[in-house]
Amino acid sequence: MGNYLKRFKYLLFLVMTALLFSQSALAEGEGKVTPAYNTDIGNQATLTYTGLDNEMKIVLSNIVITRVQQLYSVSITPDRTATTYPGQTVLFSHTVKNNGNGPDEILVTPPPYPAGYTVKMYLDTNSNGQIDNGETAVTTTLGTIPGNSSVSLLVSVTTPTNGSGTVGPYIISVSSKGDPSKIGSANESITYTQFAAVSVMKALGSSEGMSDIDREVDVYFKIGNSTAATDAVTFNLTETLDSNFKYVPDSARWVNFGSETEVKLPDNGSGGGVTFASNAASGAISLQVPTIPKDSPIGKTGGYLKFKVKVLARTPVMTIYNKGSYTYTNAPTGGTAVPSADTNTVSYDVLKYVQATFTGWTIEEAEQGELLKFENKLTNTANAPETYDLSTYEDLFPAGTQFTMTIIAGNGNETFPRDTTGDGNEDTGILGVNETIKINLYAKLPVTAYGKNYSIIKKATSSYNKEYSVTATDLVKTVSTVSVDLTNNQSLIQNETAPGYGKGPEQSPVTQISINPGSEGIFELYVNNTNKYVTDDFALDYSTSPSFANNTLPDGVTVKFANTAGAEITRTGELQPGGNLKVVVTVSTTKDVLAGTQALYFRAKSVATGASDIKYDAYTITATRSIAITPNNTGYTYAGGTIVYPHTVKNNGNVLEGDGISSSLNLFTTNSLTNWTSQIFLDVDGNGVYNPVTDVPFVDFATIGGLKPGQSVGIFIKVISPVTAQTNEKDYTVINGNLSQGTYPSSPIVTSATDTTTIQSSTLTIEKFQSLDGNIYTKALQLAKPGQKIYYKIVTKNTGNVDAKDVVIQDNVPQYTSINKKATYTLTPSGGSEGAPKTAETSPDANGKGAIVAKPGVVQGNGGMATLYFDVTIDKGPEYN
Repeated sequence: MGNYLKRFKYLLFLVMTALLFSQSALAEGEGKVTPAYNTDIGNQATLTYTGLDNEMKIVLSNIVITRVQQLYSVSITPDRTATTYPGQTVLFSHTVKNNGNGPDEILVTPPPYPAGYTVKMYLDTNSNGQIDNGETAVTTTLGTIPGNSSVSLLVSVTTPTNGSGTVGPYIISVSSKGDPSKIGSANESITYTQFAAVSVMKALGSSEGMSDIDREVDVYFKIGNSTAATDAVTFNLTETLDSNFKYVPDSARWVNFGSETEVKLPDNGSGGGVTFASNAASGAISLQVPTIPKDSPIGKTGGYLKFKVKVLARTPVMTIYNKGSYTYTNAPTGGTAVPSADTNTVSYDVLKYVQATFTGWTIEEAEQGELLKFENKLTNTANAPETYDLSTYEDLFPAGTQFTMTIIAGNGNETFPRDTTGDGNEDTGILGVNETIKINLYAKLPVTAYGKNYSIIKKATSSYNKEYSVTATDLVKTVSTVSVDLTNNQSLIQNETAPGYGKGPEQSPVTQISINPGSEGIFELYVNNTNKYVTDDFALDYSTSPSFANNTLPDGVTVKFANTAGAEITRTGELQPGGNLKVVVTVSTTKDVLAGTQALYFRAKSVATGASDIKYDAYTITATRSIAITPNNTGYTYAGGTIVYPHTVKNNGNVLEGDGISSSLNLFTTNSLTNWTSQIFLDVDGNGVYNPVTDVPFVDFATIGGLKPGQSVGIFIKVISPVTAQTNEKDYTVINGNLSQGTYPSSPIVTSATDTTTIQSSTLTIEKFQSLDGNIYTKALQLAKPGQKIYYKIVTKNTGNVDAKDVVIQDNVPQYTSINKKATYTLTPSGGSEGAPKTAETSPDANGKGAIVAKPGVVQGNGGMATLYFDVTIDKGPEYN
């Protein structure tokens, strides 16, 4: 079963490497997310090639890590203007944002109003646009703000009583403490009036939130008239909500000037002395207030509109901006309308959340040894791209089940999961919003699997939030049994109705042979594995009874099973589905065996499951000195290596041989090449497996009492090659025996065996290096900033002396990076110079992401190399462009 599974994995891997996908290029800045400070960027490359045994070899490189350093950027918005009556207090609202990718202390310099003005600054911690109890003044610093986060800043300016005209603009500035050259600024201007001076402050109940569910946000329009002289009349406020803000019906409330009582407003109508209108389709909001009383500055009770908006579930990560506009009339001027003015702009940050669905797969019925395929679908239902680590747990499959996991992207291409984030865990790679991939789990059942309800759980864990994971359960409800058929002379492949075909035992002998006393008779059996999926091992047995109640043979008769090479066996070894093994059954007799016909039943029985078949044969004794060493073996080793070959020494005669009295039997070996050596060991426990501790050096059969008629003994020949051996060098080791005539009248016959050993070697290594300048490469940790390049070099070297075939090098554009141009690779012959670069067979285009596959094919032995090159740029979002 082991070889079958290896071949399956090999074929599966070749299919998937041929289908590896790459993602299309992105426009500059599009879809790119600046990685946070201290994010680790890195992954590992994969090497596959065909080894000497025609099995696929898989080698993983080291992981190289680049740690993201901090970018600094700060802004303050918007520019603000206000109209006021002299001696009043004006409140300006600004948004200060740390646009960097890590925490930074933000310093602030207040606007330089002239003497007579009192300026104070406050952090608006609840973003409601007014100074609340507990919100203390700030002077030179706003404190440390997390990366890509903002705070609300209120600037309170008390004006002098003799103010007139327009003053300003005056600049308020903020700067990064981490990089003082990063500065943001905004303007403030004040215009004085003797008439009404209406201002409107817009505020939100919260400035950020995740969109994992529909979330409601309170919206406030706070209205004030700072003049002490006149009222304002015919006030009109209008706004069109951003499309990501959905007005919540029946949520509007009005609190009148000087009041603390909320009055519910109809969605289209009047209440509390004001008129309100909303349009769900367009998002238009309007408010009409007949009078804005004088001396009612923002911050006192009353004078505000409140309603709710909804941020729908799965809104992408973004910042939602909104502002309104308003007009009013100065009553003392005979109804002159003041030009429309804008409120401040408010912002709401939609934060990233992780959410996914993972579906399981059920197989109703399977057979022992079958290769099962569970097809699971993982969908990223979050509001931003995400990578999920993959693992399994609660494995209730029988011991010995072998699992292989693969990923199929939306375009149908299949690949093995690998570590794309550098955290040591295999993962999905980046999944876009609403992107679905198929995650296949291949399960190779052992032949012992039999029963019901085998299951395993797959888990996908967010790399952004390790506390979040989703699971899928794979289940096979029933696993059924397997079968075998024992035939004579022909396999079922050769003849579908070969002798003995079908379930036995038969009513009459399938085959009957004649044997002379003192000689042997041969039955040719074929053990046919009739299973569809199971690579099975069958025990071989015989009996003189169809019930197998006993296997007592007549005196002088022995039965042995052997393979076609002559090695005695009691089991077939692994047979592939539909495969067969020819078994030579030798019936040995002594000279004094009685004549007659004897029934002989043969049985092949699954070692794992007990499935069996019995065949009825018979032999007739109609009424002899030979030693055979078998079989001839062929194998491979490397220079300075060793290889052990199993052999059987059998007495095919009918007399005792090699006991040191009647005859002597000594073994010896000869090697065809100089400096090659060989040693002989006895298979002490007779298990056919060489054990250097228990299996002792052996030459003389007298030490074990000789060989009785028909007796066989297992030996091992250890062949040692010199370190100077050359590739393809071939040695012939001959195993022979000196058998004396002894007390017997006839001369003996000894047949020898030959072991042929060939030197071969191909071993590939893979190392991954990185560089920040494209010149000096290292495996060590590197430090880089978003927007900086990383150069990668993956070096594959053949340290053996035989060419490696089917060489494929795979890598992936690391998370948070984009490739700069298509990947290339070169070949360096043994002892030669690096060749011209070739474009990798699979590579994303410039500015893209995805898989990289290079197929050098053959890498020469004795130092030949294949080197893959590509370079990427650490993603830097549009806020830095």
